[in-house]
Amino acid sequence: MATRVGAALGFLLLLLASSVLADPGKCEGAVDKLSTSVRELVQHNCGSCHDGSLATANPAALKVFDLREREWTARMSDEQVRKLLGRAKRMSPEDQTLMSKFVERVLTHRNSEAAATP
Repeated sequence: MATRVGAALGFLLLLLASSVLADPGKCEGAVDKLSTSVRELVQHNCGSCHDGSLATANPAALKVFDLREREWTARMSDEQVRKLLGRAKRMSPEDQTLMSKFVERVLTHRNSEAAATP
Protein backbone atom coordinates (compact mmCIF):
# COMPACT_ATOMS: atom_id res chain seq x y z
CA MET A 1 0.00 0.00 0.00
CA ALA A 2 2.78 2.43 0.93
CA THR A 3 4.48 1.73 -2.39
CA ARG A 4 1.33 2.68 -4.32
CA VAL A 5 0.93 5.90 -2.34
CA GLY A 6 4.58 6.75 -2.89
CA ALA A 7 4.32 6.02 -6.60
CA ALA A 8 1.14 8.09 -6.90
CA LEU A 9 2.73 10.97 -5.03
CA GLY A 10 5.83 10.78 -7.21
CA PHE A 11 3.68 10.81 -10.33
CA LEU A 12 1.76 13.88 -9.10
CA LEU A 13 4.99 15.72 -8.35
CA LEU A 14 6.35 14.85 -11.78
CA LEU A 15 3.13 16.01 -13.40
CA LEU A 16 3.20 19.27 -11.47
CA ALA A 17 6.85 19.92 -12.31
CA SER A 18 6.32 19.23 -16.00
CA SER A 19 3.32 21.55 -16.15
CA VAL A 20 5.30 24.40 -14.58
CA LEU A 21 8.25 23.81 -16.90
CA ALA A 22 5.94 23.57 -19.89
CA ASP A 23 4.39 26.93 -19.02
CA PRO A 24 7.09 29.38 -17.88
CA GLY A 25 4.37 32.01 -17.50
CA LYS A 26 3.37 30.33 -14.24
CA CYS A 27 6.80 31.12 -12.80
CA GLU A 28 6.75 34.61 -14.29
CA GLY A 29 3.46 35.25 -12.52
CA ALA A 30 5.18 34.73 -9.17
CA VAL A 31 8.04 37.00 -10.25
CA ASP A 32 5.60 39.69 -11.43
CA LYS A 33 3.71 39.47 -8.13
CA LEU A 34 6.96 39.94 -6.21
CA SER A 35 7.99 42.88 -8.40
CA THR A 36 4.57 44.50 -8.03
CA SER A 37 4.57 44.02 -4.26
CA VAL A 38 8.06 45.48 -3.89
CA ARG A 39 7.27 48.40 -6.21
CA GLU A 40 4.27 49.21 -3.98
CA LEU A 41 6.47 49.02 -0.87
CA VAL A 42 9.09 51.28 -2.41
CA GLN A 43 6.42 53.68 -3.67
CA HIS A 44 4.95 53.91 -0.17
CA ASN A 45 8.31 54.30 1.60
CA CYS A 46 10.48 56.10 -0.96
CA GLY A 47 8.11 57.44 -3.62
CA SER A 48 8.09 61.01 -2.39
CA CYS A 49 11.70 61.36 -3.60
CA HIS A 50 11.92 58.59 -6.22
CA ASP A 51 8.74 59.20 -8.25
CA GLY A 52 9.43 61.78 -10.92
CA SER A 53 5.72 62.51 -11.35
CA LEU A 54 5.49 64.00 -7.85
CA ALA A 55 6.33 67.59 -6.90
CA THR A 56 8.39 66.24 -3.99
CA ALA A 57 10.72 64.28 -6.29
CA ASN A 58 14.39 64.82 -5.53
CA PRO A 59 16.59 65.21 -8.64
CA ALA A 60 19.52 63.43 -6.95
CA ALA A 61 17.26 60.55 -5.92
CA LEU A 62 15.84 60.29 -9.44
CA LYS A 63 19.36 59.79 -10.78
CA VAL A 64 19.54 56.60 -8.70
CA PHE A 65 16.07 55.32 -9.65
CA ASP A 66 12.70 56.62 -10.76
CA LEU A 67 9.62 54.54 -10.01
CA ARG A 68 7.99 55.80 -13.21
CA GLU A 69 10.37 53.54 -15.13
CA ARG A 70 9.25 49.97 -15.79
CA GLU A 71 12.71 48.59 -14.90
CA TRP A 72 13.31 51.02 -12.06
CA THR A 73 16.39 49.16 -10.76
CA ALA A 74 18.15 49.12 -14.15
CA ARG A 75 20.37 52.16 -13.51
CA MET A 76 21.23 51.10 -9.96
CA SER A 77 24.59 49.55 -9.19
CA ASP A 78 24.63 46.21 -7.39
CA GLU A 79 25.61 48.06 -4.21
CA GLN A 80 22.64 50.42 -4.56
CA VAL A 81 20.32 47.44 -5.01
CA ARG A 82 21.74 45.90 -1.83
CA LYS A 83 21.12 49.18 0.02
CA LEU A 84 17.41 48.59 -0.48
CA LEU A 85 17.75 46.03 2.31
CA GLY A 86 19.06 48.71 4.67
CA ARG A 87 16.13 50.93 3.85
CA ALA A 88 13.80 47.98 4.45
CA LYS A 89 14.83 47.77 8.12
CA ARG A 90 12.05 50.26 8.87
CA MET A 91 9.49 47.91 7.30
CA SER A 92 7.59 45.00 8.80
CA PRO A 93 9.35 41.60 8.91
CA GLU A 94 7.08 40.36 6.09
CA ASP A 95 7.98 43.34 3.92
CA GLN A 96 11.67 42.88 4.73
CA THR A 97 11.38 39.28 3.51
CA LEU A 98 9.76 40.44 0.25
CA MET A 99 12.49 43.02 -0.26
CA SER A 100 15.20 40.44 0.45
CA LYS A 101 13.74 38.04 -2.14
CA PHE A 102 13.47 40.86 -4.66
CA VAL A 103 17.07 42.03 -4.14
CA GLU A 104 18.32 38.46 -4.44
CA ARG A 105 16.34 37.98 -7.65
CA VAL A 106 17.60 41.23 -9.21
CA LEU A 107 21.23 40.42 -8.41
CA THR A 108 20.92 36.79 -9.56
CA HIS A 109 19.35 37.95 -12.83
CA ARG A 110 22.17 40.44 -13.38
CA ASN A 111 24.80 37.79 -12.69
CA SER A 112 23.19 35.29 -15.06
CA GLU A 113 22.97 37.92 -17.80
CA ALA A 114 26.62 38.87 -17.27
CA ALA A 115 27.66 35.22 -17.43
CA ALA A 116 25.70 34.70 -20.66
CA THR A 117 27.25 37.75 -22.36
CA PRO A 118 30.55 36.87 -24.07
